[in-house]
Amino acid sequence: MPEYLSPGVYVEEVDRGPKPIEGVGTAMAAFVGFTEKAELVREVDGEVIVEDLLNKPQLITNWSQFVERYGDFVPGAYLAYAVYGYFMNGGSRCYVVSVRTIPKAQAALLNGEGKPQLVVRAKRAGFDGLRLRVRVTDVTPLPAAKKPRGKGKEGEEQPSAPEVGADWEGSFNLIVEREKISGGWKVAEEVKGVHLHEVEEEGQKRVRVAYRNNKAPALIDILIPEDAPLAQLWPQEQEQPLSIETAQLQAPTAQEFQGKVTERTGVEGLEALDDVTMLCVPDLMSTMPGQKLDLDTIKGVQTMMIAHCERMGDRVAILDAPPDMTPQEV
Repeated sequence: MPEYLSPGVYVEEVDRGPKPIEGVGTAMAAFVGFTEKAELVREVDGEVIVEDLLNKPQLITNWSQFVERYGDFVPGAYLAYAVYGYFMNGGSRCYVVSVRTIPKAQAALLNGEGKPQLVVRAKRAGFDGLRLRVRVTDVTPLPAAKKPRGKGKEGEEQPSAPEVGADWEGSFNLIVEREKISGGWKVAEEVKGVHLHEVEEEGQKRVRVAYRNNKAPALIDILIPEDAPLAQLWPQEQEQPLSIETAQLQAPTAQEFQGKVTERTGVEGLEALDDVTMLCVPDLMSTMPGQKLDLDTIKGVQTMMIAHCERMGDRVAILDAPPDMTPQEV
């Protein structure tokens, strides 16, 4: 009993049994589908290590962590949108399994010798980049370095070779066109005055790209191969469509989503995670360019998801109805 030594008003708390347990979040979603990339880049003892995360379940605790490992939104794929919505609506943790990456479409520009050198890449990953093409126009030839011409053996004037480190001049334009739904192409962006120049970095000469008025293009990036001399990078006038590796555009199969328990891949790989409570495969409704939804594949994957949840006994499957079909018709 407390001892009161002076007059006053005192309040005592009387213990009337066990206190109620505060509610905690019990939902743990697992998302399986397509992402822009699937890798974790770390630096260990000064060495950059890239860990492949394809088909490996990863615990994700926020949207920034997802972007770091799996990239941003991918038009035509739904997993990133599903994860973003999950966190925006109060989700705190989830597992992500990327079974396929949908990279950025790109095209190699041919140099004066007809060899691919410069790479033009769409800024956004996904199938939207497949509707872009680039045209190189108004190419100003690289002038020879300013050096006195010599005399040939027969007294003829010979062109001088460029000096190492000479300040090249010249530019070219890039026209980015987008394919219209009704057919044909329309200009989406015009990048004038693209200039390549040499700079010295860490004791080595590198080629860098500059734009007129420092205004970089909004739809594409220009990638420059390392250690390539400036003269070999200079493009010729041409037209190139952006593309993605054919293997990345194949129709997904039920086995691709299902995976294997022993290899801990796909949906079946989630069997080793006992804290999963919801299973979602949003990209089951994704279609590759020029293809249609395969109802047999959808049925096979959803049947497998239900069987997985029944076998585990501690999770539910979130199923999407195919377009133009009601849940009763499914």
